[in-house]
Amino acid sequence: MPSWKGIVGTSFTPLDENVLRAACAGDGNAVARYADSGGDLNAVDRFGMTLAMHVAARGQLQVLQQLNALDADLGARNPTTGANVLHFAAQSLPGGRAIFEWLAKTLPETFTRLVNQSIGPNNHTVAMEAVFNTNAETARFLLDASKRFEIDFATPAVTGWSPATIAYRDNMTFADQLPDPLVPAKSDLEAFKVDKSKTAWRFQFLADRDQKWLEGFARGTPKHARAARGLAVLRAVQARDQAALDQALIGLDPDGARAVLNDSFGGLATTPLNHLARTPGDPQATADMRRALLTRGADPRTREQGVMMVSAGFGEAVFGDDAGLKDLLETLPDDTARLAFVNQQGIINGYSMLIDAALRGRADVLRLLQRVDADRRLVGHGGMTACAAAKQYIRVTTGTPIPDDLVQWLCAGVNGDGDGDEIQPHGG
Repeated sequence: MPSWKGIVGTSFTPLDENVLRAACAGDGNAVARYADSGGDLNAVDRFGMTLAMHVAARGQLQVLQQLNALDADLGARNPTTGANVLHFAAQSLPGGRAIFEWLAKTLPETFTRLVNQSIGPNNHTVAMEAVFNTNAETARFLLDASKRFEIDFATPAVTGWSPATIAYRDNMTFADQLPDPLVPAKSDLEAFKVDKSKTAWRFQFLADRDQKWLEGFARGTPKHARAARGLAVLRAVQARDQAALDQALIGLDPDGARAVLNDSFGGLATTPLNHLARTPGDPQATADMRRALLTRGADPRTREQGVMMVSAGFGEAVFGDDAGLKDLLETLPDDTARLAFVNQQGIINGYSMLIDAALRGRADVLRLLQRVDADRRLVGHGGMTACAAAKQYIRVTTGTPIPDDLVQWLCAGVNGDGDGDEIQPHGG
């Protein structure tokens, strides 16, 4: 099994950027000319994405069909994340469902092999990726095809979320159509619909696994001792217990504490700041713990090694914690650093904090990002802009509407349909 280590090293065969732009815009002739000239159709970019993955993410079915006819490998996995072509098609709003239908009909063996594979860092199945990206049409196709292909709607992500709980969390109109998840129990899910703060059960299975690690590390090597210390930090963070945090860091000088607070630990392979953003807790206690971590040297710019492979700030954008994001921004040295921070793009889906916030209707976060002049033109792997994300949120959720003035700001001068017109190298 590949090791999901992050950005691909320097030895990869780079994609031809002109061919990439043409293919994502639907120009199959450019792909044919590239193949005729001896171009490598299975080359990857620095994020491990093949031409087929990019084309699938943009919903360009005809180009994907042409790549298949030219013997490109549609079954490859991204060496950075483990994602396959279906994960990227699940991110595509304009043409994702058509790609699923074609692959299921034309290449059923390939489809069967790919459809239940998971992304390495966050354990997203293809079904999870469709729901996570609010791709209702693709989710409905997968539901219709679930018996024939035994499509997995039950396996949770490493955070404990299943597709159903993601859909309920984000008020998606198709949530009730999803199968009941295996985790949590149905009674927990019913409580979750009413009170979304009741989510502590998400992390119980991770806590049980980490406890076994702690027991094994007790008499282990210095490396194991560091891992045990990191797990103790994550537990303190999850409990919002500053005394336990100080105990976990006892005996370390400031540089040693800083090193631990900027490393990734546990079953989630996440940083303390990211773990804080994802675990439920009292808002004031959460704010106090965040400031404690920052004071002790946690750097919000540090990317976690697992889950979404992102820095702090993305969790705050997803869950609508504008005050937390503001605290993170205030620790950065100047406006240049703050702008670079908010304009990062995730390795797995290419989303920025602005796209994540718009996709989930987080108006207060959007206003904060507006004040720091976050880049509205950034494009995710599937062509998603913040404008398209806002429109998708309005289409598929029953949550609080995004104010009109914010939608106008997000969409001013931007092609917001996610149709592949805006092709940019993915930063971050």
